[in-house]
Amino acid sequence: MRTIFILLLTGSLYGQAHVPPESVAWNRTPQALAGHFVSVKLTDGTLVGGYWISVTPNTFTMEVRTTSNHRTVAKNVQKIPRASIDQVSVGGRRSTRGRTYGTILGIYGFTVLAVRAQSRAFAIAAPLLGGFAGYEVGNAIDGRARKIILLPEDSQP
Repeated sequence: MRTIFILLLTGSLYGQAHVPPESVAWNRTPQALAGHFVSVKLTDGTLVGGYWISVTPNTFTMEVRTTSNHRTVAKNVQKIPRASIDQVSVGGRRSTRGRTYGTILGIYGFTVLAVRAQSRAFAIAAPLLGGFAGYEVGNAIDGRARKIILLPEDSQP
């Protein structure tokens, strides 16, 4: 029973691991964010997701793949004012790989523990507990996103 508690506690603590924010100069964002899925929260509450393309001193160009408000920001390549940025983050949930593997390995691992423990009650609960613990660890792996702090322009070219 202690093993189950330790595994559940480890999974929940792993999910709360903090990823420190990264500081990036405004004019260096195309290089820093190239090839990464970027989520931008605008000051009006609109959430925009896609790929960062370029910047000017007052705007940024982004290939918008997802948006929470189609009237404010439509999908496709859009220029958005720099002043409208509230928060920028990179990465995050883009696949279900961690949750899938975590659930399968959790069910299998806890079932093996139940067979070795030779406890009927634990054998019944093991797949459920293992699936839950594995899903939570996988969820933490899938959901990792790092916040970006946008700095003023770099003086270097």
